[in-house]
Amino acid sequence: MDISKLTAVILVLGFTLLGCQQQQANQQELQSGGLILSGELSGSEFTIATGDELDHFMQMVEAFNQMDAAAIWEFSADSVSILGAEGNLNYVTQADFEGMFSTIDSLSWEIDAAIPVQVTGTDIVKILADTREVMNYKDGTVMRVRLMEEFTFEDGLLTGVRQWTAELPEDM
Repeated sequence: MDISKLTAVILVLGFTLLGCQQQQANQQELQSGGLILSGELSGSEFTIATGDELDHFMQMVEAFNQMDAAAIWEFSADSVSILGAEGNLNYVTQADFEGMFSTIDSLSWEIDAAIPVQVTGTDIVKILADTREVMNYKDGTVMRVRLMEEFTFEDGLLTGVRQWTAELPEDM
């Protein structure tokens, strides 16, 4: 093989490998998108979160279903704000959850979807969750609700929850 053909083959292989590496690097880049339109983070975009928050959230779901407030609070701030579906803002602690769990016979919190997004350039991660919850209270009442929820983590700890609700049909 003459030197010009060998050089051409080496160049083609080199550019092919370089192109593959560049394509792989581009696939690992996360694109931001979406837009916050109000509040203190107005103008910020979101990126799919790649931290441990989704894993911590799923562990919290398991702990909630086991009515284990201490396990929930492993990933929570001392006090967590909850803006309920009715518009009431409350700050709850581990003790508040222990009190709530003491009034419940059984419960089920099922997650249909969970999407972790990070406010680009910050340590704030929001998990958007489509959920179904059934609580059987010791007094015989039953609460069945479908929720859309936003869980806010800052520095890896749950600091806030916002909820929107809809009726949950018996067959769901």
